[in-house]
Amino acid sequence: TESTETLGKTAGKDANAQKATYPGKFGIERTREIALSVTEEALGIADQVRTDSTILKALIHRIVNRSS
Repeated sequence: TESTETLGKTAGKDANAQKATYPGKFGIERTREIALSVTEEALGIADQVRTDSTILKALIHRIVNRSS
């Protein structure tokens, strides 16, 4: 769904290599739903950490919002 330039690798490379990916198995929309659910779970767990979890939460957001 992204360009070769954005991905940093040939677009469609994973599909051509028959790699198992979430989008390949579940589709883009369901993959987004799964990512949102896991993100919410991770943020909830980060809230339970007994120290400052600001960096951890930033990392969680960065991972789920990355473009490639």
